Amino acid sequence: MRSDSTPALDNPISSGLAILRADGSSRLVAQRAFRAGDVILELDGVQVTEPSRHSIQIGIGLHLEKPAYVEGVAEMDRYLWRFLEHSCAPCAAFRGSELVALRTIEPLEPVTFDYLTQEYDMASPFSCACGSPDCVGDVRGFRHLSPAGRERLRPRLAPHVLELARRDGLC
Repeated sequence: MRSDSTPALDNPISSGLAILRADGSSRLVAQRAFRAGDVILELDGVQVTEPSRHSIQIGIGLHLEKPAYVEGVAEMDRYLWRFLEHSCAPCAAFRGSELVALRTIEPLEPVTFDYLTQEYDMASPFSCACGSPDCVGDVRGFRHLSPAGRERLRPRLAPHVLELARRDGLC
């Protein structure tokens, strides 16, 4: 019998990703090594106009969510992006609908991206604990960053975030 603090890999899939459950949370991890430039996964889901705690912004006024009727194993198998964690020093970034490795990602390493490069204004802000020297602390959305923080992320911004920032005179 496994205790709650013992990690368990659920639903390993052929793409080299798995959901790791430990200490009451679930996160996406690599099952195999990915090299810089490798496509890790593609976004899939239902387009909605309002953000939620688990959606990802994919355009101006457009967010991606899993269908409401999908739960359990089906969610873990098809909507892996929902288990991505934020990091201010991520190992991956979105390029359009593809999540691409920014550097080598080792087996069992969490797959992370910087939410602030995709989200202009988050539905559910949170305090970051990534430990990076560049950690922003409170993750509320790109528009809430300092000018220096916005400039640091500019090369990795999704086009919709850059467009919104330009509209608001932030870039």
